[in-house]
Amino acid sequence: MGGLELTLVGDLLKAENSRISLQQQLAALNNALNDAKGQLRRIPQLEQEQQFLERKILINRTTFESLLKRQQELQLIENQKVNRSRILTEAMVPTQPVSPRVQNNLLLGGVLGGILAIATAIALQSIDTLLRTTDQAKRVFGYTLLGTLPNFGKKWSGKPAVFVRANPSSPISESYRMLQTNLRFLSPTNPAKLIVITSSIPDEGKSTVAANFAAATAQLGKRTLLIDVDMRRPSQQSIWNISSNLGLTELLSDQQILKESAIQTVMPNLGILLAGTPPHNPLSLLDSNHMAALLQECKGIYDYVIIDAPPLLAASDARVLGKLADGILFVVRPDMLNFADAEKAKTLLAQSNLKVLGMVVNGVASTDSSDYKYINSYYSDKEEPSSTPLVGYASYKKSEIK
Repeated sequence: MGGLELTLVGDLLKAENSRISLQQQLAALNNALNDAKGQLRRIPQLEQEQQFLERKILINRTTFESLLKRQQELQLIENQKVNRSRILTEAMVPTQPVSPRVQNNLLLGGVLGGILAIATAIALQSIDTLLRTTDQAKRVFGYTLLGTLPNFGKKWSGKPAVFVRANPSSPISESYRMLQTNLRFLSPTNPAKLIVITSSIPDEGKSTVAANFAAATAQLGKRTLLIDVDMRRPSQQSIWNISSNLGLTELLSDQQILKESAIQTVMPNLGILLAGTPPHNPLSLLDSNHMAALLQECKGIYDYVIIDAPPLLAASDARVLGKLADGILFVVRPDMLNFADAEKAKTLLAQSNLKVLGMVVNGVASTDSSDYKYINSYYSDKEEPSSTPLVGYASYKKSEIK
């Protein structure tokens, strides 16, 4: 029995090996069958590709035969051509060159150069982002133009910033008096007494305009108060070359301080209230009942209260003060303000529903201002202002103009 069992076990192992081998062969045959089926499924696609290529061959052959036939026809026609040309008249040798035509070329070059210059100017103007002229400022803002103030240039470097006080009979001073007169004529029966002077951005000269405008008003015999409300970048103390431990900040922070002790008289009929110590939050002081009461009290005492406010796009102070004032005098400086910032400032004023009395264009060229051209011509025989700064005046520097 032992030998029989071994034999059976051996046969069983052989049978198992045969079964495994047959299964592997069966799997290989199934794979081959699947590959064959896949290739069989591609036969219709291959037949379509073959038909497409055969049609393409037929078309190309037909085209080639047509072109070959046309070539043969053209060669036949070329071989049949006969030269039928003959000389009718002998050419004359010119006595002067036919080309280049110097006069015509010069004329054409001048015309093309002019066109190119005009096109270049138009292109440069189209990519220029700054306001350049008074007319551009009028078109962008649409406010009433109350006055234009000249660009002083290098000859005014080192001169007093308050031109009206230093040279009351100069053309510059007359420009400020015309501004004051135009402002009064806006409403003769009910003139604006509490006026905020601001601009779109810093360095447009609004602080210098405020100082000279206040001086011009005082010279007309009007009791005038100039308040520096630009607490972040106060300028009036530098413009007038004065200082004080008391200012607007101290008045609004401590109601026990008398305003008379903080106001300094700098010329007849003109007092100045400086900004004072820069506070941590200027807007909280300006947008307060105490500020509103202070302005109303000053309005009852003075003929005019001029407020030097921060630029519109730099702080919200000007809009808050505009609600308390009779109106805003808006300063615009060409070659400093770009169109995008001008539109932003105009939108802010419109959204705040503030009354804009008008605008003054500052720093214009004499060729851009007909008003100043006439004023300057009228005063041309007068003596030029002294080149030596007077004591008590600030030098006219761009860093002091906002």
